[in-house]
Amino acid sequence: MQWTQVAAAADWAPRLWHSTLVYRDHLWVLAGVNQSIVNQGDVWCTRDGRNWIEVRSDKIWSPRHAQAAFAHGDRIVVAAGHARPVNSEVWSLTLPPNFFSANTGAD
Repeated sequence: MQWTQVAAAADWAPRLWHSTLVYRDHLWVLAGVNQSIVNQGDVWCTRDGRNWIEVRSDKIWSPRHAQAAFAHGDRIVVAAGHARPVNSEVWSLTLPPNFFSANTGAD
């Protein structure tokens, strides 16, 4: 068994205390705190670990780190986290069926 590096650096800023999950056969990275200790409020996904797309929304949770995130049914759920202050909010996201083909050209 051997690890293989698929990208020297992803498109998103380096971070820690972020969340990762698998949803609709894509790997997702959400939020976290960057090297300047600033909370992030971004969402990224990839099918292959090399080609990332940022998923933007007009309405989204406030930047945070140490949140819980998981796929439940056909949605992503983000709960709590340190958003200055720590909170107990729960947010969910359901993508339209054609989201990936509309945003990447392939489903």
